[in-house]
Amino acid sequence: MKLPTAWAPAPQKIEARIDMSADVAGKGKCPECRQPMEIVSVSGSRMWACAKDRIVLPLPNDHQENEKA
Repeated sequence: MKLPTAWAPAPQKIEARIDMSADVAGKGKCPECRQPMEIVSVSGSRMWACAKDRIVLPLPNDHQENEKA
């Protein structure tokens, strides 16, 4: 079925806002707002969490208990 051209969406360039690089998410910063994430316990696992953006990431295997983030 062919849609009328008035209904067809125009091609749009989509850019990701999430930065999962080692310098951002790998250092405990929120990949959306780039603010430090807090360490929380989720279902028995320790994770980084950003309540503002509702993002939760697992801590890396080599994360030390005495590290802030």
